[in-house]
Amino acid sequence: MKKCIICLEEKEATSFGEEHVIPETIGGNYIINNVCNSCNSNLG
Repeated sequence: MKKCIICLEEKEATSFGEEHVIPETIGGNYIINNVCNSCNSNLG
């Protein structure tokens, strides 16, 4: 189980993906993997 840093819910590891802190389209290459897919979708 992993904890999302946005909603603070513990979820299965399969509920998480990679998130670019700065969008990849503008040169971002720093990736975090502790934001759940649901929160990632809500953030845009």
